[in-house]
Amino acid sequence: MGPPGLLWLIAFCGGILAGRTWPGIPLTLPWLAFLFLPFVVLKRPAVTATAFFLLLGAGLAHHRTAMPDNHILRVLGHRSPAPATLEGIVTSDPVASFGTVRFTISLRRMRTEDTWERVSGQVLTTAPRGVLPHRGDLVRAETAILSPLRGPLNPGQDDPSAWMKRQGIFLEARSRSVALLSQNRAPIGVAVRAVRSRIRASLDRWFRYLPEEGLLIETITIGKNPVPPFLRQVGIRSGTYHLLVVSGLHVGFAMLVCRLALFPFFGPRHRHPAVMQAILLAAVWTYACIAGLHVPVVRAAVMFSFVLLSDMAGRDVSPLTSLAAAALLLLALDPSSISDPGFHLSFAATCGVFVIPRWINSLVPVRFALKDLASVTLGAYLFSLPVILFHFGRFYPLSLLTNLIAVPVAGVATVSGILFL
Repeated sequence: MGPPGLLWLIAFCGGILAGRTWPGIPLTLPWLAFLFLPFVVLKRPAVTATAFFLLLGAGLAHHRTAMPDNHILRVLGHRSPAPATLEGIVTSDPVASFGTVRFTISLRRMRTEDTWERVSGQVLTTAPRGVLPHRGDLVRAETAILSPLRGPLNPGQDDPSAWMKRQGIFLEARSRSVALLSQNRAPIGVAVRAVRSRIRASLDRWFRYLPEEGLLIETITIGKNPVPPFLRQVGIRSGTYHLLVVSGLHVGFAMLVCRLALFPFFGPRHRHPAVMQAILLAAVWTYACIAGLHVPVVRAAVMFSFVLLSDMAGRDVSPLTSLAAAALLLLALDPSSISDPGFHLSFAATCGVFVIPRWINSLVPVRFALKDLASVTLGAYLFSLPVILFHFGRFYPLSLLTNLIAVPVAGVATVSGILFL
């Protein structure tokens, strides 16, 4: 990304941090326009553009962190935690364990003492395992006891509550039962659930006597949220946990499959290369939908989309420029991502994949498969290492070696799963 564009991205990030740090400042649209007016009068385009992105970031962050008057935290106030009935849309994939199911509800209304009132906000809901809703379904949680999110129960245990609060989830509810009021009938959602069910059925049939191996293939190929505990522990200890979360690497494998399938029809001499880029763009988002449209895979799909769109436009745009534009777009859609470790890891690893292989190719111009694999793995590892140390305080010296072995294996598993499932 050129110097002006990089400055705009930095200004945008600075505005988001300012808006999150001082949420009490009334950064409404009239105030932002008033603050922007002096920069317009200066008639210096570079300064005006930088001020625009700074104020835009601050305004978006303020808008996302401000609570409306009907937010459930404001509605409850200092009330006693009496049982309530909650209605809303399921916004996360249900997680079933030990006879219970847990998911997030975006609230529409709440009933306390036989009185319904409209509320907003998100609540992490736990209920006995019975009805298993899908994302987009309208549900009702009966006799729900609301309480603030709890931190880890044991020392050294992961604390997901910090991440949830950044996503606007401040309360959890324990409900006696959940009723399904209406199902999500969106064509895309129905199609995705059908495809994922068919894939799971195929894996259950092929790995009938090897359930753990089948679970591993499912996790690597189409993703599983959350990652099964035994795979999560193995991934963390070996430094290969990123292979168990569908992200940029898996989207790249999906694009490879699509390119190989299209090569007989869209070879190097094809007259309309933009057609192939359009098909690849559709394939990227199809795979992202099948993988569940979780945050890591959406980030990767956006990044690849910018690269493909620049190719379709016939413009020689640097991958780093596309990466920075994707970062700007994702931060505009969700300013809270600026403090998300996953966001930092995604862009750090992708940036390393772009930078280090080019540097190694300039030093060693001879091309061979092992060097390309090693340079890509080294780039992702070196750029991700500072982020891992900052957020998690953990360092796995052997993870570089294990990734040199695990990445090709994961690639074969992903490609095989896409081709044969």
